[in-house]
Amino acid sequence: MSMVFSETDFRNQVELLPLGFVIMINNDIVYANRSAARLLGKDSPDQVRGNDFAVFVHEHYSRLYLDELTVAKNSKVSWPLQVRLNQEKVNKYVEILVTYFIHEGQEAYQIVISDVTLKKNIESEMKKLLAQAFRSNKLAALGELVAGVAHEVNNPLSIIQTYLELIRDYIKSEPEPHELSIKALDKQEAAVKRISEIVRGLRSYAKGDRDNISDVDVHKAIESTVSLVSFIYKKQDILFALELDAQKSTLKANLGKLQQVFMNLFSNARDAIVESSRESEGKITVTSSNSGSNIVIKVSDNGMGIPAENLEKIFHSFFTTKDDEKGTGLGLSISYSFVMDLKGEITVDSQAGKGTTFTITLPVKD
Repeated sequence: MSMVFSETDFRNQVELLPLGFVIMINNDIVYANRSAARLLGKDSPDQVRGNDFAVFVHEHYSRLYLDELTVAKNSKVSWPLQVRLNQEKVNKYVEILVTYFIHEGQEAYQIVISDVTLKKNIESEMKKLLAQAFRSNKLAALGELVAGVAHEVNNPLSIIQTYLELIRDYIKSEPEPHELSIKALDKQEAAVKRISEIVRGLRSYAKGDRDNISDVDVHKAIESTVSLVSFIYKKQDILFALELDAQKSTLKANLGKLQQVFMNLFSNARDAIVESSRESEGKITVTSSNSGSNIVIKVSDNGMGIPAENLEKIFHSFFTTKDDEKGTGLGLSISYSFVMDLKGEITVDSQAGKGTTFTITLPVKD
């Protein structure tokens, strides 16, 4: 028993398809089903008909689309091609399959359209995750390298410090100690002490055991982190102001993780200041105070501020307004997780063009 389908039957079946279906003759769309109209951002097929399909393709994909037509013409059918559609405020991607045929002596194309936006977004997120994993491996290796270098630097520093003390004792043993020599030694010892502080900061920050919990002085964690970056930030005309007035500042935490929280906040403050069009010098102010059984730390900057629409997303993983090469969107998310693990709280207050303040509240030991 043979079955014969009329053109009307065929059209009815095509209208039910979830895929977009378009017929184009001489670069004019003469037929489009409802799914095609929806995918192309139109309310009805009438708004699609009469257009060249090229007008719906984003300009960055125009050449690929035209090449697809050529391939279809030469081989009757093309390979599936993913293109971005030319729609405002929406990054919609579709996959098109083009078939070439002759209709009443005229060149014609059948284009089948499927929505691949979700697939494209998942692929993009997977690429980001892989990139993050690669960076994490690099950072872990860098941490081990920093810890090793800091250890090696510490040994000759100890020797230098010992000999400086011997020289000082020798000069003082002279009947008339030379004042300029003693002042020179003071400067050398101060420089060695500064290097030692940086080395200690690097060793604690890069320490491999990130799960070790012990008594940590929040003030010392802040000061050691500032000592690591203050010289670099000063070259960018950014200064620190510390007002650490909390009487109780000891809590149970991991020193390396706590330092990472402050490092992330300082880094964001620095970027906000650098990107702002300020006339005065940049300033990062860190204050501490006690509130009940908590310590309250505020990190403020006079940078460009955060737009109101971004404040709710600021602690979300992978949310960033920076280029891929400059930011991962993980710093504040990681900081948020660390603070929550300590039964604490982190909030943000910001005004575009005026600056930002992050407030961390943590329980302290009595």
